[in-house]
Formats: sequence, structure tokens, C-alpha cells
Amino acid sequence: MAVCSIRLKPAKRVKTAKLEHGYVYKGFVSSLHCLQGGLDEWAQFTGGMAAKRAGFNNEKMLANWLLRCYRIKSMNTFIEQLLNGIAVGAIYALITLGLALVYGVLRVLHVAHAAVYTAGAYIGLFAYKATGSILIATVAAMALCGVLGVLMERAVYSPLLKYPPYVPLISSIAMFLGFQELFRIAAGPYIIAFNARLPLGDLFIGQVRISAPILIIYVTSALTLAALWLLLYRTEIGLAIRATSQDRSIASTMGMHARNLVSLTFFIGSAVAAIAGILVGIHYNQVYPTMGTVPAYKSLALIVVGGLGSLPGAVFASLLLGVLETLLIGYANVPLPRDSLAFIAMIAVLLWRPQGLFGRKGGR
Repeated sequence: MAVCSIRLKPAKRVKTAKLEHGYVYKGFVSSLHCLQGGLDEWAQFTGGMAAKRAGFNNEKMLANWLLRCYRIKSMNTFIEQLLNGIAVGAIYALITLGLALVYGVLRVLHVAHAAVYTAGAYIGLFAYKATGSILIATVAAMALCGVLGVLMERAVYSPLLKYPPYVPLISSIAMFLGFQELFRIAAGPYIIAFNARLPLGDLFIGQVRISAPILIIYVTSALTLAALWLLLYRTEIGLAIRATSQDRSIASTMGMHARNLVSLTFFIGSAVAAIAGILVGIHYNQVYPTMGTVPAYKSLALIVVGGLGSLPGAVFASLLLGVLETLLIGYANVPLPRDSLAFIAMIAVLLWRPQGLFGRKGGR
């Protein structure tokens, strides 16, 4: 079988060529020489007839073909990174929503919310291993984490509301650190794989692949956010929660059971955090005791960016941060730590709009 050999001229002889989709400059054509070895292997594999059918009769046609392939691959990579960023932002939104809900009704920065998120991941993992059903595991994690959130509110936060705001905050940080040690003692300090069998498979749109965990994040996040919106804006309970968030004393005067509404808000926020923990465990295939450390402070920055107590602001800021982190750090290779973007955004928003993107000036 004949072996074809594709040789490129030296870079110094190459002139700028005007091709079908733009200009190829000397630097690009010179970079083709780095592909010489790969082209030779391709030629040996396919034979001379394949190269002839491909139509690479000269360097100009080869450069044109490689440019088209590069553009297609670059666009596919961009789309995949964008989809990954939306998924990461959706997870941030689920975590931050619970924090925004709690701050809205109690005016407490619930740092221990990240411990509930970690507990949800562990409960979901062990429940899945026991039952083999991801649905049962999710329901169990939501129920138990909801109860855990209510216990935190009744046992720690409510008795401390009569003290200055920094007292409940310090107590929340202490609970978070204590739960981290509890997880380390109970489940071990090592990473545990979360190998879940998902009901959905990978989805291909053209040459873009959307993995099953990403699809699960999309579907679960959309359903959760829709359910929360219906609960808060289309039911009497939601109206009572929003009234309590606006003014707890007035809500109590109007006959609403403010304390029960606060407990219900903790239950809902903690249940949503459990969903986020399970999604993160499945997406990254790992659960470990300190997995709540980064979400603990990043979610605080997000509710400041979105506006303290603003649920739409929390969702918008979370999605925006997820996309920016993935595109700037993962795709564009901006030389910044990934977790620094949330605080850069927080500083910028505080300087430009102290009440947050969706916050009201002078409002509570």
C-alpha cells in the first residue's frame, strides 16, 4: 500500500493567504509545522489514496481544512463549558436559596447551612447504597436535613436572637466546624465515591455531549426552583413566609404564627440544600467531610451580590458566577483562583451598589 507524505514548506517562505473564512497569518501557518509528525502518522495509516480523496493538494488547502476543524472544535468546547457553567451555577443557586430564605425570615447569616448541605450528601449516599434508588435516597436526605435545620433553629438560633447579631453568627460558625468534625469521625476523613445509576443517559446535540449528571442537575434544579416559586408566590403559606420576611412583628400581629413559619423556612431551605449536596456528590463522584467549606463562604458572597434576602437575586448571582467561573477560568485560562471570583464580584457590587443587584435601597 502506498504511503503518502505531506510536507509543509518552511515558515519563512509562507505568505499570508486569504482563505474562504478569513486570513491565515504567518504565525498560524508556522504552527502547522508542529503537526507534521501527526500528519505523517495519519498519512501512513490511511494511505496515499485517502490523502488524495481528502484533497490536500497543497499547503493552502491543508491550512484551510485545519482552520475549519479548529473553529468547530473551539465552538464545541465553548458550548460544553457554557453548559457546565450553567450546571455549576444551578448548584450554587440551590445552596444559596436556602441561605437567602433563612436570612429573609430571621436576619441571621446561617453559615451552618453548608453543614446541612454536606449532611445531605452523606445521607443521600448511604441511603442510595442501602436502597439502590436515587429517588428514595433524595427524599430521605431532604426529610432528615429538613429536621436537622429545624433543630438548629429551635435549639441554637431562636434562643440567641435577643443578643447582638454577631452572637448567632459565631454560633453558626461553631456549628459548622463541629459538624465537619462529626462527619470526619462518623464517615472517615477520606473521599467516598458516589457511583449512582442515573435514570438519564448522555445527550448528544450535534458534536456537543451533555453528560447524564449534567442533565440530572438541569432537570432537578429546574423542578426545584419551579416548585419553590409556586410555593412562595402562589400559595398562602408562601405569602405568609414573605410577610414574615418583610416584618415579623407585623405578621404576628396579623395572626400569623411567625415561629412556625420560621421553622418551616428552615425545613425548606435545608431540604433544598440536601438536594444540592446529592447533586454535587453525583456530579463530582465524591463525598467528603469538608465539601461544605467552599460553599459556606461563597454562598455568603452570593447573597450579598444578589441582595440580602432576595431570592431572584440569589438565583441570578449564582448562575452568573457559575458561568463566569467556568468560562473565565476553565475556558479562557484567566490566571485567577477559581474561588476568588465570588469575592471580586462581592467587592465590586458593594462599591457600586451596596444593596446588591436585586436589593432595595434602604430596605431590610
